[in-house]
Amino acid sequence: MRPIHLTISVPKGVVCRASVPIREGDVDIVSAKDLPNHKGYRATLTEAKDKTGELFIGIDRAAWDKGAPGNVR
Repeated sequence: MRPIHLTISVPKGVVCRASVPIREGDVDIVSAKDLPNHKGYRATLTEAKDKTGELFIGIDRAAWDKGAPGNVR
């Protein structure tokens, strides 16, 4: 079974938490010019237990609203 690579992009200043280990990294899935004030988080799911069930990702809503005004809720 091959690994699953996940990248999460959030505005700078927004901390991301997940139910799997994540690390801060570069945002390269989308063009950096489209998201100049964003940072990325990466997760690599390699174990079968990580690839089954549910994945939870959480961010602070107040920080999100502050860093990305105009987002649709």
